Amino acid sequence: MKSRGVPKITVGRRGNVMEYVLQIIVDFNRGMDRIGLIAYGRDVCKLADVVAGIRERLGDSIHIVAWEIDNRKVRGRRESYLYVELEYKPSF
Repeated sequence: MKSRGVPKITVGRRGNVMEYVLQIIVDFNRGMDRIGLIAYGRDVCKLADVVAGIRERLGDSIHIVAWEIDNRKVRGRRESYLYVELEYKPSF
């Protein structure tokens, strides 16, 4: 997975979709222009919902600049993951 020094947020079971959406919007308002999101296993669906929530709220200002779907071996088992890198370009 290529993150090139981009801050990464791991989407997991603890938070709900709106908490992640709010965290990403706050990070963009603090001056970040790119954020990487990653989710493993069953949380891949939640990551898709987070990206949809961000695009719904920020519209054309959000661009998916990179994404990767793959799997990794954890404790002898395969676990899938999804990585999405978002870029924020505000349109005033």
